Amino acid sequence: MPVDLDFDYEVAIKNMDIFSQEHIDNLHDWTQKLDKSKYVPKDLSNKQLLLFYNACEGDIERTKICIERYYNLRRSTPEMFDNRILTTEENKAALEALSLRKFFQYVQEAMPVRMRAIHVFNTEPVLDKLLLLIRPSALPSDHGGTLPDMRTLHKKCTLTLQALEPYFTAEEKQRIETLSDKKREKHMEKAFKNLDID
Repeated sequence: MPVDLDFDYEVAIKNMDIFSQEHIDNLHDWTQKLDKSKYVPKDLSNKQLLLFYNACEGDIERTKICIERYYNLRRSTPEMFDNRILTTEENKAALEALSLRKFFQYVQEAMPVRMRAIHVFNTEPVLDKLLLLIRPSALPSDHGGTLPDMRTLHKKCTLTLQALEPYFTAEEKQRIETLSDKKREKHMEKAFKNLDID
């Protein structure tokens, strides 16, 4: 079941610097031929493929690597990508204990975006002094920037994540369907154990 993304495909391709429908078709064919061990869903939509293709600036080989890493990291880091409904206490605790190494690996190597910068908070004092030399951009007001304070940004982010819950559920289901029957059964058993039943 493909994940529906909230953008117009035709409008998006008209605004891209580099685009070839033939490349998107080739990527779709490639996903169909992939071995199940890659955990890449066979039903990726053109919109999903377009996100990777655009992030990799139309480079087909980079796009394939990005797609494989994206789904591999999502499979190997369930604490980050499974059960993302914010109402569960276990999910909140898992997010707080998240492995930074895995997170940065995902952001740098697998996330289908063109990254411009990473902002790091609560660092060693020497890094704070170094940051004073750099003009703050897109930082919260409590950290010397021009954006709203952290509390306001946190609330806005939480509301955005809650609005994305249908997407999270559909995306997780799409990934689970790529698992072998045995692994899918184990995953569902684990998910059932994690349910909060009153």
